[in-house]
Amino acid sequence: METALSLGILGVALTAILGVLSTAMFTSSSNDRDSVVVAMSEGLMAELRLAPFDSLWLEDPMAASSSVAGPVLPSGLPTDSVYSFDEEGKRLPSGASSAQASYVCIVKKEADTPPLGAPATPCHLMKLRLIFQWPPSAPERSRTTRIISTRIARR
Repeated sequence: METALSLGILGVALTAILGVLSTAMFTSSSNDRDSVVVAMSEGLMAELRLAPFDSLWLEDPMAASSSVAGPVLPSGLPTDSVYSFDEEGKRLPSGASSAQASYVCIVKKEADTPPLGAPATPCHLMKLRLIFQWPPSAPERSRTTRIISTRIARR
């Protein structure tokens, strides 16, 4: 009788330990993914900050030549950009196939425009939303998404 009771207590304890272990492993995996997303966003923001400010309106600002110079009034809305990354968080070249991508980042751009009624002035600030999604091959509803908001100012 005492042996059966002690085995019952041991079984309950092992079940609880295994439950905590699976939760800990899921949390660790999630933290690893979040760390990769932060590293990708920092690298992408560094590249975007190096691009000429007026080229940020283009779909691929990094491909624009540095001949774009001087403050200009934006003509139309900025074009969103899409970047692909491998499982280590390294940016893939523009021509890479989507099968190679483990992460996709959609950069939504919004120019900081003067308030209504104010005179039109050159744009000096762009608001960016970096929307990271993975896995890119999964249906939209099944993807994990992380959103990072930031800004780039004209230098």
